[in-house]
Amino acid sequence: MYPLVKNLISLLNSLNSGIRFVYEGLDLVAQEYNLIDAILVTETSDFGRQIFRLGRKPVEENAFEAGLLKVPVGLYCEPEISDLDQGVLLNLFEMALSFEQSKHDARHDSLTNLLNRRSFDEILSNLSVQSGRYGWQFALVLLDLNDFKIINDTKGHLEGDRILKEVARILSGSLRSGDRVARVGGDEFALVLANASMEGANQVVQRIKNSIVDINVTVSAGLALAPLEATEISVLWRLADSRLYKDKQAHEVDLKR
Repeated sequence: MYPLVKNLISLLNSLNSGIRFVYEGLDLVAQEYNLIDAILVTETSDFGRQIFRLGRKPVEENAFEAGLLKVPVGLYCEPEISDLDQGVLLNLFEMALSFEQSKHDARHDSLTNLLNRRSFDEILSNLSVQSGRYGWQFALVLLDLNDFKIINDTKGHLEGDRILKEVARILSGSLRSGDRVARVGGDEFALVLANASMEGANQVVQRIKNSIVDINVTVSAGLALAPLEATEISVLWRLADSRLYKDKQAHEVDLKR
């Protein structure tokens, strides 16, 4: 087994994706043991139960997978291999997936599971270069919950956290392919809307506002369009932020009426 472990460790060091390592590692294990089938079952608090099958095959084809949603975490092979070998291989696969989870945690907000500010800035930087070079169009949208401090002060931070998670769910459900959303501050969110016109972006913002009202919260928003208005990140952010401020002022005026 030593040559196999050595090859797996070498593979792990050469890849930057834990999930890719699992699938390619299962291929190596299958070659070593002449396996007909193999399934890895893992479970974490962040990602829940995950099932990986040799050859990326689906996991509902025959009786071999019966009860996989209930079986303990482990490596299940056909034909079976020794418990010792299973344990060593399982440790390697779990190490790779822990690496994947660490990468996920570093790029995502721990409360909402949205992208964090650092990840969003990287995406925005890349889009801004592409927009300036190729004319690719996108909208930067900044959102800020109205009177969120009052919610925290009167109903407590647990309720505030619940609302932030609900807002994150609504925003994630509003995305199309190519769009991105992040939590960039306490009650501040940002979106990138790919291939969006000003009219289209405003429609998305209005739908978001209408959806968020359903959870008894309101939100102010501001947006800027690249490359029509700017391609530099600082300029786009300043434009969107100034429009967000005006929207928030209008909200405060409405409250006083």
